Amino acid sequence: MTARYHCSNLTEDQVTLSQSESHHAIHVMRMNAGDAIALFDGFGTTTQGEVCQITRREVSVQILSRESHPRPITELCILASPPKGDRLRWMIEKLTELGVTLFRPLISDRTVKHGANRRSDKLSSAVIEAAKQCGRNWLMEIGEPITLEDFSRAAHSSEHRILVAHPGSNVLPPLQSADKTTVLIGPEGGFTEKEISHLQESGAGIVSWPGNTLRTETAAITFAALLKSC
Repeated sequence: MTARYHCSNLTEDQVTLSQSESHHAIHVMRMNAGDAIALFDGFGTTTQGEVCQITRREVSVQILSRESHPRPITELCILASPPKGDRLRWMIEKLTELGVTLFRPLISDRTVKHGANRRSDKLSSAVIEAAKQCGRNWLMEIGEPITLEDFSRAAHSSEHRILVAHPGSNVLPPLQSADKTTVLIGPEGGFTEKEISHLQESGAGIVSWPGNTLRTETAAITFAALLKSC
């Protein structure tokens, strides 16, 4: 299989990989001049190329062919209270693999505040690494944190489908396809009843996993997978 790397600018006939991508190509994959290489920019363009020059810190690639891939028609957005520690990065990786369009940290009454302030560049790095592995050509976007209050206010004028994962039902409602869906996932302890009431007033629907209560990252991945399979 041809090695696949991310390059943010694929408009030129010869490009240079970033420092991190060059390091991986040189020191991990042991690439040499003349090796075939595949590049993607995360915005629908992929290329086939050939390594034309390697220095101690940089890899240059000669572009041989390009291909454009249309943006997926359906959009799936996940707004979730960030879980603790490495669980957030793991969740970001899996949501990328599943084809989620956008992830935004959600701040609710029970959200652990330090988790919502996680550096976005580290999350973006996790998105790129996952996209490289799974073959995704459009990167999942990492949005700015949003409070549940601000989201509820904006949801009143929204026309797309909004679902809220909240324990309380033994039956999972049928999930049909839609042009755009936003799923809200609460923190440890879930949303408060007051928050749920405000979301329902905004037109959101409640979805529940039957039986066990799911952790934040498990719920995000579960409902993303269910909706992507519709």
